[in-house]
Amino acid sequence: MMKKTFAVPGVVLLEDLLAGFPHPAALLDDGFKIVAVNGLFEALTGYGRDEAIGVYGDFILRSNMGNNRGQVFHEVTESGEPAVREGDIINRGRKKIPVRF
Repeated sequence: MMKKTFAVPGVVLLEDLLAGFPHPAALLDDGFKIVAVNGLFEALTGYGRDEAIGVYGDFILRSNMGNNRGQVFHEVTESGEPAVREGDIINRGRKKIPVRF
């Protein structure tokens, strides 16, 4: 059953914003735990919204890109500069998927 939402002028729901992204997306808090994800993120990782929220990002996004213990996340928050990494993630079905962060 779909949740009913009503539009409020000037208010954008986070879920609606993420749903509009043409790529898998997740929002992390300052401790690098997942706060919100979009449907494409769910499809890519195999983890549903309810399973991913509250879990550390690098536990869901298991990759070979050197983000052990959030190292890349820390780099970005400390420097304020974007970081682009290419590599692979392993989804819930243990399938290796090439990605670019």
